[in-house]
Amino acid sequence: MARRTQAQMAETRAALLVTARDYFCRLGYAETSMDEVAASINLTRGALYHHFGDKKGLFAAVVEQVDTQMNARLQAITEHSIGQWEGFCQRCHAYLEMALEPEYQQIILRDAKAVLGDFLVKSNLQCTEQIDVLLRELVEKEIIGDVDTQALAFLINGGLAEAAYWISQGDSQKRLQKSIDAIDKILAGLLVK
Repeated sequence: MARRTQAQMAETRAALLVTARDYFCRLGYAETSMDEVAASINLTRGALYHHFGDKKGLFAAVVEQVDTQMNARLQAITEHSIGQWEGFCQRCHAYLEMALEPEYQQIILRDAKAVLGDFLVKSNLQCTEQIDVLLRELVEKEIIGDVDTQALAFLINGGLAEAAYWISQGDSQKRLQKSIDAIDKILAGLLVK
């Protein structure tokens, strides 16, 4: 049997990620079968385990991919906004709006919390650090009042994360609007008068 090239290995890994992401989104972690994922793209279960170790390893790779893409979307909002304050507020809204996306709901808000608690801690710390940087810039430019930005970053990120989970669990549109109204009131209280 011929050895596979690095490009072929990368292609196989990418195909497994795309396929698993679809399965995890549609069926959830518990109902996703590794045999079905591998067979759907004409691979053996062994190929899947070679690349990811096990189902949890594959799921962790999918969660990391979704999380990275979400962070890139949020960063793009920050970078392309008219002003820093507007960008920060739009970023908070966008995070809450993502809770309406089926992939984010199932993979991140439902399954990742149960399956990969440690990963979410790492991801939340990265998000909190990004928010802290933005808040420090807003304080330095005297857009918001003097505040411990690290503490505020934890409060805002934690609140957004819990609100996103709440949005995904019920009347999503109504809960989204309530959450946006609430975060806007909280954020307005930070502005220098």
